[in-house]
Amino acid sequence: MSWKLTIRPAADRVAKYSGLLRGFERRMRSQITVLMYHRVLEEADCVDYPFPSLVMPRSLFEAQVDWLAEHARVLPVSEALSEVHDASSRSKPLVCLTFDDGYVDNFEIAAPALEARGLRGTFFITAGAVEAQKPLWYDRAAAMWISLGREEILRRVGDGDNTSAPGLPTRAEWIQWLKTLPNDRRIRVMTMLEDDANDEAWSCPLMTKDQVGRLAEQGHEVGSHTLSHPILTSMDADGCRSEIVGAKKLLQEWTRREVAGFCYPNGDFDATVIRLLREAGHVYACTTRMGSNDAATDRFQLRRIDMTPNRVAAADGGFDPLGFRAEISLFRDALRRTARFRGWHIG
Repeated sequence: MSWKLTIRPAADRVAKYSGLLRGFERRMRSQITVLMYHRVLEEADCVDYPFPSLVMPRSLFEAQVDWLAEHARVLPVSEALSEVHDASSRSKPLVCLTFDDGYVDNFEIAAPALEARGLRGTFFITAGAVEAQKPLWYDRAAAMWISLGREEILRRVGDGDNTSAPGLPTRAEWIQWLKTLPNDRRIRVMTMLEDDANDEAWSCPLMTKDQVGRLAEQGHEVGSHTLSHPILTSMDADGCRSEIVGAKKLLQEWTRREVAGFCYPNGDFDATVIRLLREAGHVYACTTRMGSNDAATDRFQLRRIDMTPNRVAAADGGFDPLGFRAEISLFRDALRRTARFRGWHIG
């Protein structure tokens, strides 16, 4: 039996009728829950998307926003942090919706869905990519895999980079391998393949700088996601500083507002990265670590909940309100951690 189709929904129902889920939801009122999204697309555009966990179908997203508009207080991250000490007076959980990278669908679909319900979100923008209007490096890498093919990529990487890449049987492993490379070497590998690859293998357009500015005008928070989405911990301090300071400068020019927030590319950070963020004037940063946040949480290590389609969809593909509650209250995370501790494999 499938964990996702049978055990997980059954566990959600047990939690609901036993009162356990209510307990997790009561705890939410003393915390800040930050949800993480990347792309929001029409259903037809999700079918062949190469990173299925990073794309939320529009209907599922709007159903989530409808639920939150009724049952939660939704604020941008900076505003929520200003209320982190007022937990005792909350009658509803405090929830933030964050969007990584800066894809144009965030402006065209996600932001209007929030605005139509009187809500606002936080959008972390890869500023250099937006300025250049060039697809993000991992989108280009996936397009290379599609247009050149596995064997050709491995041959060229081995010949041109004087390196034997691992077997890389899948596109996901190809991109993961690129993430492990030092930034300058990753750029060298991709430059070697770029001329013959087709960036248009699928559509992955970013916002324009004017659209970033309009997000801010419409009351959303704009945060930084660096200039080029590198793995910051693989860079030296000067390179890391350039990515952080350069992105903040551009975003403040486009929005005419102070940029307080930051989001770590790939979730990777260390003490040096945090120090450079503080020096640049950032006041918080979001990770990809699962969890919620309270007054004691380090503001440069804010936890988020990764919202993927299979975490919010019922067996028929429609929205599962109970499953959504179980995810954002962290009931399912507790269930997964218990299963791992006991050595159970439940997905």
